[in-house]
Amino acid sequence: MNSAGSWTTVRDSRKLLLTTIFAAACASDAAVCVYYPCPVPAAGRITVTGSNSPIGVAGVTMIVSGAVSESGSCTQGSDGASVCHVDGGIGTYHIQLSAPGYQPVTLDFTATGVSAGCNTCGHVDLQQRAVVLQPTP
Repeated sequence: MNSAGSWTTVRDSRKLLLTTIFAAACASDAAVCVYYPCPVPAAGRITVTGSNSPIGVAGVTMIVSGAVSESGSCTQGSDGASVCHVDGGIGTYHIQLSAPGYQPVTLDFTATGVSAGCNTCGHVDLQQRAVVLQPTP
């Protein structure tokens, strides 16, 4: 074989190699995953009233354990009832509610939904509950 023929063979081999590499790269099933900066979802909303105060109880606080741990004050809703917002993801929650002049109450719920993953934030199915506090005897 002459030198021109071997040069053609080397050049054709390089073309074939490059074509194979590009074809394999384009045929890849590998997806590019993006993990978005997702907001903290609301797991629960608890409306709190008192047996002697159906329009709301002042000073309601909550302590949350389980899927998340947090504590804080509840707010007055637009209808006057106290509202406790539980932020967090999918999981089981144990909440202790208390207010001055009322007996403490515990509440458990499980928040369901779809976990965050590749190219999605997921979502949590909001759990809504209502609690009636009883005055301290």
